[in-house]
Amino acid sequence: MLDYRVVSPDTIETLVLGKVFVIFFMGEAGRGIPYTGVYFNDMRYLDYYALKLGNSLQSPTKIEKNGAFLKYEYFDNASKKTTRTVRLFYDGIEEEIRSESAQQVHLEISPAFSDLFYVRELVGGTNDEKRWRFKHKTIFKIAKDSCEIDCMGTHVPILKMFVHSRGIIRKERRLLINPKQRHFKILISFSKSRVAQHFTMSSLYESFPKVSCDNLLFQSLYSDSVINLSNTLDCPKGNSSFPLSGVPWYHAIFGRDSAITSLHSILFHPQIARSTILTLGDLIGKKFDKGTEEEPGKIIHEKRFGIMSGRDPKLKGYYGSVDATPLYVLTYLDYMKHHPQDKSVASFENVALKALQWIKRKVANERLLGYSPSTLPNNQAWKDSTDSVSHSDGSLPPHPLYLIEVQGYAAKAMREGATIAPSDSEGEEMQTLSSQLSRTIEERYWSEKLHYFGEALDGNGRLTEILTSNPGHLLWMSVIQEKRAKAIARVLVDRDSLNSGFGVKTLAYNEVRHDPTSYHNGSVWPHDNMIMLCGLANYGLVDEFSLLLSELLRAYDALGLRGLPELFSGERAEKLRSLNPMGTFPIPWSDAGIFGIIHSMLGLRFENEDGGTKRKIILSPTVPSWLNRLSVNGLYIMDGRMKINLERRGEKIAANFSFPSEPKKNVKVEVLD
Repeated sequence: MLDYRVVSPDTIETLVLGKVFVIFFMGEAGRGIPYTGVYFNDMRYLDYYALKLGNSLQSPTKIEKNGAFLKYEYFDNASKKTTRTVRLFYDGIEEEIRSESAQQVHLEISPAFSDLFYVRELVGGTNDEKRWRFKHKTIFKIAKDSCEIDCMGTHVPILKMFVHSRGIIRKERRLLINPKQRHFKILISFSKSRVAQHFTMSSLYESFPKVSCDNLLFQSLYSDSVINLSNTLDCPKGNSSFPLSGVPWYHAIFGRDSAITSLHSILFHPQIARSTILTLGDLIGKKFDKGTEEEPGKIIHEKRFGIMSGRDPKLKGYYGSVDATPLYVLTYLDYMKHHPQDKSVASFENVALKALQWIKRKVANERLLGYSPSTLPNNQAWKDSTDSVSHSDGSLPPHPLYLIEVQGYAAKAMREGATIAPSDSEGEEMQTLSSQLSRTIEERYWSEKLHYFGEALDGNGRLTEILTSNPGHLLWMSVIQEKRAKAIARVLVDRDSLNSGFGVKTLAYNEVRHDPTSYHNGSVWPHDNMIMLCGLANYGLVDEFSLLLSELLRAYDALGLRGLPELFSGERAEKLRSLNPMGTFPIPWSDAGIFGIIHSMLGLRFENEDGGTKRKIILSPTVPSWLNRLSVNGLYIMDGRMKINLERRGEKIAANFSFPSEPKKNVKVEVLD
């Protein structure tokens, strides 16, 4: 497995915008720090990148970063100052340099053209090298103020990049750029010979609803998450807001991740869900293929775009996830509830129905939704480590496996998806299967030994009786009885089992496979916690919701990042000297989770009236005990914008609302205590 702790935001600088990202160490790439460089679309284009003063590398005396740029400050031996600002645009990178000793400053770069999987050293051996490493030569075409760099295969250009600046000199396989001006810019483009007009990111940030409240950490996390999520969208300028997972390894299409991100953000940036529905819908399975695990109606798990990885039979379209399909159905259904006027998405109803029918066939045949992997991952839900599902003695269970949260996703998808069934009989069948699945969850997954739900049923019908965070996802789906929801909540907040003090752990302290710094066996995942927080709010479990949200904000404060990472240690909070991020950062499903939490806090849902001619918006707030005021202005609802204010008055929460932009459909709003 990839060492997910190597590339950590506390030791390197990263910047991402769409398909472009950079990984620097002290402003440089190629100084023996693994993986540094400039990447585009699953390829590393530059593996050496350094600013020099004279002929010497110089470490910056100051580094500043926000979601839009990296800024470095240098001083030479004569105490003359140089500042350097690195910005990204959607197909390249911009360097702006101001220097008091311009004659001494130059930028040195070297093209690499390496597939990401080769950079990660996931290959080793002759056959793998032939598969992932491609023979090429690099051709430099230097003009007066620019250089075109071609990566040539066998007489065919494979990749191009363009450098725009004065003072370009070729030195062996590197370019030296020394314009000899006090203020100059360098533009590097990966897709066009002429750099396109820059897209103004501030306009994208401003398109999100404005949130204000009386808790500074909560408000700060929202602001940081807006910037991070915006920067990881494919290309809003090109009308694609598909979330491209996380830096640095997973800039690809992922079905599960994009669907979860979309479900959280439907009221806050509906273009994300719209792009997800269209992108995944176009890639829905059409045939049976054992190698890629494609099946008709199944939603894709992963699609790569690298020069080699994108040609691999599996990675150019791999379908090995069990939960992407129900999550896609839920994304489509939820989007159409809130944005029924969108005809382009409505035209994908038939695609959503094919996905529903895939779920229905599986559940009708096996009474559960499970998996028996034939190719890549051993586990095909979100905890996809080899040992993330185990019995209480630590042994790994036999396949097929039926994860508990997956049953919750499937039950809700069929329950709500019955509304788009092509016939009454098929709709009734979906409703029946959904009810049966909900009963199965209550009856077969409940453990009297644990007083909690087990993680999975294995191929022998045996329950894995270990304490995990997985059952918390049932709260998000609202598929269990209230008494069971309260039982889950009690375990989630228990400091002796799953609660670290910084959030809910993936696996409890006393389990055999527990390791607080593992990927899935005892670490804390913000996106996992945010899903559970949404569920606690759904059931009105205010005390547990208040505690766990305050702990997540405490973790955000302790991490010192501009947002939340993929995961962090699940060691007890009082034992940690410092809380260090692990995995990727930023990552969309961690960033979008705060939107889902706010959505659930508002308790906003829809009901039809008068045979569907009118819509009723219901507000049923669940507000943490430590929050007295919350204002959300600009929620996207039925082609309009809505403002909601919540204020604590004694024991009650007062809610008022308005429509700065009126919805296109007639709506009535009802506020519940």
